[in-house]
Amino acid sequence: MSQVSPAFDRPIQYSWQRCRSDYALNPAERRSPSYVALADLERRRKRTGHTYAIACAELAALGQILRGPIGVMLTDPDAVILSYAGERSFAPLARQFGLRPGAIWSECEQGTNGMGTCLAERAPIIIEQRQHFLRQNTALTCCAVPILNGTGELVAVLNASTLGSLSGAPTLALLELVARNIENRTLLETHRAEHFVLRFHEAREFVSTAAEGMVVIDTVGTIVASNRAALDMLGTGAYASVCGRPSVEILDVDAPQLKHLVSQPSHHPQMLRYGPYFVQAEGPVESRMSALRGRERAGNALQEAERQALLAVLERHDGNVSRAAASLGLSRRTLHRKMQRHALRRDELV
Repeated sequence: MSQVSPAFDRPIQYSWQRCRSDYALNPAERRSPSYVALADLERRRKRTGHTYAIACAELAALGQILRGPIGVMLTDPDAVILSYAGERSFAPLARQFGLRPGAIWSECEQGTNGMGTCLAERAPIIIEQRQHFLRQNTALTCCAVPILNGTGELVAVLNASTLGSLSGAPTLALLELVARNIENRTLLETHRAEHFVLRFHEAREFVSTAAEGMVVIDTVGTIVASNRAALDMLGTGAYASVCGRPSVEILDVDAPQLKHLVSQPSHHPQMLRYGPYFVQAEGPVESRMSALRGRERAGNALQEAERQALLAVLERHDGNVSRAAASLGLSRRTLHRKMQRHALRRDELV
């Protein structure tokens, strides 16, 4: 039986040990991937919430960026491939190796591999050809990164596989950037309907980019979720040190301040400075809609008040626009414009 090379990185050595002791796999054994039923695959896709739809769009773009004979995949936490995209010439090889939706690529099924080992280690990983435990997979090189939700739970894996060698480090860096983007967009779509979202960075121009920190805050001021960039900027790698704590302790902003920020009459979120950060706050959708409806009602009331005032002046001067304009301190042209805006016609005046 093949022995793990001492030159392999520790995560790969640990994976080989699991393959032997926990899964009783034989490197020379040929194992066709197992597949879940189509109905189960659909349930798994829905279970990811917004992640699946967002990641599918990113996979299509990633396949174009990477070019060459390469396939990119999204798996769920059980290493079931949910989605595949890639260069057309790689498609026959992808089918040959079982790199297609529904296939299970956990370590216990396929030994050391990008998707399964990334899930086991909860960390980005590169598995080069001979580092695969099963010899049938040693023609492949795989790069994989985890995708986390706002409380640090691993919800998916993003993987790129190719035949032969791969520029591992640059590919891994690109996958990590795409994974962060998927995480950020999923965080927004999951929480923006009911919670406040605080987006921040030390540099103004990085707010609303993949590098921004994001924390999700409930209506009483408790942080319920965060992205990884926020943890980095706040000096902690632990979701538990941020989630569940009052936002005023972490970012010096409380629920009343957040409500005030998002109620301001502006079509764009305001950029403010809190401590070392530039911050934008977005309120729950219902709060934003209520504020918008309030501004619309206020605007409509103001318009109606102006219309009634113009109507009273015109009636007082028997519809004479020149005398009405003079009494209001307006030019005749300005009064005509206001009359047009309010649909006032002299022949309709009482």
